[in-house]
Amino acid sequence: PCALLSCALLERAWCEERDFERHPFVDQSHRLSIDRDSLAALRSHDRLHLLTRQCADGVGKLAYECLGIVSDQRPLFSGRIDLMRLGELS
Repeated sequence: PCALLSCALLERAWCEERDFERHPFVDQSHRLSIDRDSLAALRSHDRLHLLTRQCADGVGKLAYECLGIVSDQRPLFSGRIDLMRLGELS
């Protein structure tokens, strides 16, 4: 799920016209909850819908709540990803 969420967040950033070349962000933390029954039932042809919503969590940081839903409305995972500016790494 982390790789899929990274793609979804990059697409969202592109739609929001964020300039990652000038102001790059990196993942600070991931908190994911995966439904093992849904994961076991997942097949390669199943559609997976990725939903993201930005949380208001302070200046210079971005946080997103994320949800993965399989095509038959089964929740596959939910989570939160916190990002921080690359320049703030110490």
